[in-house]
Amino acid sequence: MMSNAFCINRDERFLILKKCTGMRDFDGKVIWNLLHKHLNAHKEYSRLFDHLRVLKDTSGRVVVISEPYDGAIEGKDLTALNRLGYDFVQADFGIGIHNPPDCPLFLMTRKKSPADLAGLLLIVNKLKYNKDFIKAHNNHE
Repeated sequence: MMSNAFCINRDERFLILKKCTGMRDFDGKVIWNLLHKHLNAHKEYSRLFDHLRVLKDTSGRVVVISEPYDGAIEGKDLTALNRLGYDFVQADFGIGIHNPPDCPLFLMTRKKSPADLAGLLLIVNKLKYNKDFIKAHNNHE
């Protein structure tokens, strides 16, 4: 069973990430439906889409955060995400919202209307220097 402290710290990390990146929550039913369509069509990659959060960047472009368990990506050809219509980047080791460092953080965007993943990645990777993020990270268990 997950402790309340774990959930609170996970929420803190998420709020800090949103504040630093300027991203905001997005209730994108179309995106969710598209993700589920891809997951059903490509079950071998379904574990790459775990602990999902859908956001919009400051330009209104959709960004999907996925944090699969580390074991789920071992031996997987992650470029399959490109074939599914997504561009993606992976944050530095240890940066995460759900369960760092056991769940590496990926930022993904649809190729049809891409967000600036490189710019977002620079900000996200700097979270390792953010004292509030570090505090929430160190107290994640």
